[in-house]
This record gives sequence, structure tokens and C-alpha cells, in this order.
Amino acid sequence: MMYRLSRTLNLNCTAPKALSGWDHPRPIQLRFVPLTFLRILNPKLLFRMLRTFLLGLLILGELGSLWAQSIDQTYKSHITLRLTNGQSVQMEFNQFSDLLAHRNLDSVLHLFVTDYRKVRDTSEALTAHTIRFRFDENRRQLDVRSYPQTQQVYHFSGTEEPALLKTQSDTLELPAWQTPAAVGWGSGSPQFWVRFILNNLSFIETQLKKGGFNPLLEEAIQSVYQYKNHHLTTSKVTFDLVQDGKKATFSQLNFVRAAFISFQPRAEVGLIRHRLVPALAADVMWVPDSYRGTGFSVGLQSHFFFRGTPETGFHTDRNDFLNLGVHFYSRRPNGQKAEFSKLLTHLSVGVPIRRTGGYFPKNTVRLSGTVFSRGFIKLEPELYMTGFFRNVYPGVRLRLGL
Repeated sequence: MMYRLSRTLNLNCTAPKALSGWDHPRPIQLRFVPLTFLRILNPKLLFRMLRTFLLGLLILGELGSLWAQSIDQTYKSHITLRLTNGQSVQMEFNQFSDLLAHRNLDSVLHLFVTDYRKVRDTSEALTAHTIRFRFDENRRQLDVRSYPQTQQVYHFSGTEEPALLKTQSDTLELPAWQTPAAVGWGSGSPQFWVRFILNNLSFIETQLKKGGFNPLLEEAIQSVYQYKNHHLTTSKVTFDLVQDGKKATFSQLNFVRAAFISFQPRAEVGLIRHRLVPALAADVMWVPDSYRGTGFSVGLQSHFFFRGTPETGFHTDRNDFLNLGVHFYSRRPNGQKAEFSKLLTHLSVGVPIRRTGGYFPKNTVRLSGTVFSRGFIKLEPELYMTGFFRNVYPGVRLRLGL
């Protein structure tokens, strides 16, 4: 049989003063905890609760990472070199520096011509081919897909015999000089991609003998440098360029900021007036420009205080703060996006929006900032003040989460 004990013991000492009632000390009243509550504090049950809580925090963190999505569309720059007879060279790249790093097309094409001669089937003159050429320092690889012509088209000219025409184009793809296993069919290079759309692949060897493709690409590069309206070589601008001889036509100028929204849940424990106070918090952060590495957040932070009284027994008080913050992340050189896994510091200000237990006056203002950040662990000193620094109470907080 289990008995419920409810006797109250009055001790001759004072309790820690609450933030809103530090003028009037009161005696501590200890109540024997009911045995039914002691059964709830079973170590196995506590372990399961802690495991469930940590698992939930991990899931929320992963959802937060998935929710950190780009608001801007992922733009890429494109350059098209117009060739004779409706042929073209198409290039796609993330940054102008990627184009400059792969500007020597002819050196790669000479390797391709040498290898293709060894495997070319001259008996299938009307069959179209799509070839992906990849190589590294140790080996080269040709991936060939063939598309036999399904219709016959004849061309008549005067008294000559009718000529059977090839109706499909050949395609050669160069995926950023990558290793043979790096890029498969249906995938593209994240940095640079070249595609030759030709009537016949033999045109590559013919053009190399006439001077190659590099001079044509250099014309396009100079057109980018000479564009007067905007600075197109920066990583924050993408564009489309069609280069037809000396004539350059620009279109689709986009200013890329890569803004995104991130959800950041976390668990915390703070030391406030010599008292450990657990908390749960979640922020929604908006990053207007991924290249600058600055984010702005609004969030809810719930503090939990535990106490016992003769009337109610074990009781939890909850105090919620609405926080506004600014976050600074490590910036990368050469115009790359900031490294959002490395928080330099963050500053926030908060005000109470829900109070039970009288631990914080309604005119309390909370100030905090990050002084240490390593992965999911962050250390924040904080100040609670009333009356515009008239009464200031320091604290420190350990954060676990995003």
C-alpha cells in the first residue's frame, strides 16, 4: 500500500529571492513529495525521457537544415559561341572564375580527337552520337550514346545523284575536366560544363587545324570585360551571352544574393542569480545575402523554474522571452558564400511575453551575445536589466543546438 505524505516542514532560513521580489525574504517551506511522484522519477523513465528529448532536438535540427532553403533561384551564367552552319558551343558555369580556369578548350579537344579516331565507326555516317569525354592524370574515358536515324531525307541537286542527308546533330560534352567516375549520365558539373552541338564531330578536327576554339572563346571573354553597365566578373552576377563573331548579345542579368530562411531549435541551460534554469528555444533566421554572412532572427525562449509549495506540491513556472537577434558568420575569400557552420558571434535583445511565478518583472530586458561557438555548443553571457541599466543582473548560458 502506498501512502501520500503531506506534512509541511518550516525551516528558519530564506529562499533565493526572485527577480521580481528581492525586497521581501520568505521562509522555505518543504513538502514531502508524494510517493506517486517518486515513482515517476524512475531512472529508466528519466533516461527514456532524456533520450526522446535529445532525439527530438536532433530531428528538429535536421528539419531546420532542410528548411534552410534558398529564396533566390539558383542562377548560372551561359555563353554560346555561334559557329558556321547553325553549329554552336554552349558553356554553363557558376562563376566567371570557373570559366577562366577552363578556358583552354583546344588542349582538351586535341586529346579527344586522338582518342575518338581509335573508336570511330565510319560505317555509320548517318548515326548521331552524344559523347561525354572525361579524363584525369592517369586515364581518359569516352561515354558514347548512339541514335540511329529513323527517317531518310534525300537532297536533289540538278543532275547529280540524290544525297542522303544526316538529320540529327552530334553532341560532345566536356564536364569540367572531371574524373571518369565523377559525373554520370543525367548529371552536370557544379562549376563548369561545355557542350558542342555540331552537324558532325569531324568539324572539331577541322576547326583545330584552322586555329581552334580558343580564339572564339577569348572574344567572348573580352566582351564580358568590356561590358559597361555592370561588373559581370563578380560572383554575385550571372548572365547569358551569345557571341557571334565580333557581335556580343547579353541577356538575363541576375543579381544573386542567395537569401534563405533557417529554423533553429535548441536546448539551453542558464545560470541566473546562482540558479540553474533550463530552457527551450527556437529561432527563425533570415539571411538576405549568403555572401555577406549576416542573419536576422526572431525567436521564442522559454525558461523553466521548479519549486514546491504546501498547497500544490511540485510546480513548474514558465517565463517566455521574445528575442530579436543578429548573427555574424565566417566569410570566405574570393567572393564565395559565407560558411554558415561557423558562427562568429550573435547579439540579441529580448522582452518577456509570458510570466508565471514572478521571476522576471514585466519591464525586464534581456541582452545576450555569443563568445564561444563550436559546432552545436555555444556559450553566451547575458544581462537582465530593469529601468535601463538601473538594476542589472548578469548570467551565463550554454546552448545546445543550431
